[in-house]
Amino acid sequence: MYVTGTLVLLPLALVAMTRLSVPVSLAALAPLVLIGLVVRLLAPGIMRRSRAVQDRIGDLSARAQESFAGARVVRAYASEDVEIASFADENQRLVTETLGLARHRAWMQGLVALLGGLANLVVLVYGGSLVISGDLGFGDLTAFMMYVSMLIWPMISVGWVVSALQRAAAAIQRTRRLSR
Repeated sequence: MYVTGTLVLLPLALVAMTRLSVPVSLAALAPLVLIGLVVRLLAPGIMRRSRAVQDRIGDLSARAQESFAGARVVRAYASEDVEIASFADENQRLVTETLGLARHRAWMQGLVALLGGLANLVVLVYGGSLVISGDLGFGDLTAFMMYVSMLIWPMISVGWVVSALQRAAAAIQRTRRLSR
């Protein structure tokens, strides 16, 4: 759904913007192009961290399964405290990996939102100066603000989709490793 919306909105907004003013369009696109760079730089880290989270979930699940399967042996040797401590350690590793993934995703999403806001600011400042000088109409500036908003959402959704695809790819890789 996001990809389809992006493929439709992006070209339409770009054409409409360039028909109004090429210089303002280029100024607005400069921060938006950086969104692709941010996603390209941060997406591999999300993939790596997603894989680590999936691995920790697998480790924790295996630990729980072993504990449940060997419950009689654990009780017979009175090693419940050892099992609880071991499970707590596995769980803490999962929490640490999950927090690392959340921080990395937050950086990516925050930078994408910041760059989208910067694009709006550029249009407002540069377009506003053109309105004051009479080189751009107020209605055109208003339209630009709307078009930039139309471009920001697809760019943000691309960031979210890339993040979700990275998590899904990590889960698929783990599933393939387990099925071998």
